[in-house]
Amino acid sequence: MLTTMRDSSLQCHWCKLGNGKLLYCHKCAFLSCSGCTEEVEVVTQYCSTCKKELNSEYCGDCGCETQQIRKETKICCSNCGGTELNDPELIVNNLPSDYFSALSEIKDIQPSLDETYRSFEFFITIVRLCRIGGLMAFPQIEEQLNRCSTALKFINQRSIDQLMKVRQEALFDVRNINYFSGVDINSYRSAERIIINTSDLIKDLIEMIEHWLEEVNIELNKLYTLADPLRRHYELLSKVKRFLPEGIYNVAAVIPAVSTQIKHKKETLRFIGFIIFAEEELVFLPQQAVEERNKEKIILAKRIPYELIINHNKEHSSLKGNQLTIKILKGNVKINAPLNAISGIEAYLKLIKGNHDFTIGSAKEILKIEAEAADRNTYRNATDKFVEIFRERLFGKGPANFNEPNSNLSLSTLKKELLELKRKTNDLDTRASNLQVDPENYSDFRHQINDSISSIQSNFDKLSGHFNPNYNVRKWINEDQEDKSNFFDNDPNLDKF
Repeated sequence: MLTTMRDSSLQCHWCKLGNGKLLYCHKCAFLSCSGCTEEVEVVTQYCSTCKKELNSEYCGDCGCETQQIRKETKICCSNCGGTELNDPELIVNNLPSDYFSALSEIKDIQPSLDETYRSFEFFITIVRLCRIGGLMAFPQIEEQLNRCSTALKFINQRSIDQLMKVRQEALFDVRNINYFSGVDINSYRSAERIIINTSDLIKDLIEMIEHWLEEVNIELNKLYTLADPLRRHYELLSKVKRFLPEGIYNVAAVIPAVSTQIKHKKETLRFIGFIIFAEEELVFLPQQAVEERNKEKIILAKRIPYELIINHNKEHSSLKGNQLTIKILKGNVKINAPLNAISGIEAYLKLIKGNHDFTIGSAKEILKIEAEAADRNTYRNATDKFVEIFRERLFGKGPANFNEPNSNLSLSTLKKELLELKRKTNDLDTRASNLQVDPENYSDFRHQINDSISSIQSNFDKLSGHFNPNYNVRKWINEDQEDKSNFFDNDPNLDKF
């Protein structure tokens, strides 16, 4: 319990009396009774340029003249003129709450962390859907996501390291003053300094995390220019994939139907059709093949291996409009289309002839990135525990026990949840591989799965008493395996359950 402040030792600095209402000045630490204070008129000005309130007619930052927005009468200290005066007993009794409020600011960065993880998981989900469905364009996405994943792991680790340092220093400080118990007005400033120091440590940590997150967000923002094209290619691929020639499994891009003329050897074909950039060849699929029910009238898809492409050139005329001519061995392909479509086709033709891979090859890399991604709840769980530890010390309330599992939690329950989640994941991936999932619905499903993964991982860590990287729920869920028993079989800490 805190000591009672109203005793004979508390006197007004000016009249030396201990009677009447005493006020403590936060600016100079003097005690004054109500009869020895003064009243002053305080005018608040506003700078419309800097968008801030101040107490002068001119802004010290921009030099602009300010406008008066408020005038009020306040009690001020006769010693220093300060206007922040409070009941000394009240401010001492409020020290634990003030300190706890300062500590709780450690959670202020959580919305920014959540937003960054949402963006990261959004791209993981879109790329995952496309790769499983056979769309392998923009291999640089995996490289960028891998860099972001590494950065998020770094942020998690460094944040927890710094949080532990803050906790150690804060606990040392508050132990020295017996968790504010017994503090009187004479030692108030020392106690207040502890609150300020702890608050500064937390602000420094938050600023550090904000800086790290800004770097990750810059990298993620670069991906937005690729996300929409990737989604459009996926939607087009889902429309045409079942009509593709045998042996075409993975594609880089699908160009909407355009006017096409193909001359090869002695054959000439004219049609409106889709252009598909596959891994080894260019496929021209007539729109009629997708829409016509009478199969006898359908022009079959034309396949041109990339090795037959010699060069290409673009031209524009008032008669033909925008035309792209692709010269191939023993023939050519002429495409009439809007300029943006022509430019897109040209860009992919250049990638084909370039020195870098223009397809990723498989979904293996994105699944690996997702499986090994940082846990978005790491910082939240650590700060929850941090806050609860100080709540117990300051207010005598038992914290939530983060190490012991819920009494209703059991290994058999976790097994059932895990296997059901595995089944749902496999079912969703099967439908995605057949392009039977709408991107928006897939995103919602994957968000639910990610939430379930985080919940199961947390409960499993409680059961085992620690996090063991060999029991990574996210990694196991994404593995392509039939044996579902080995996940639980090798941790001796689970024997008692």
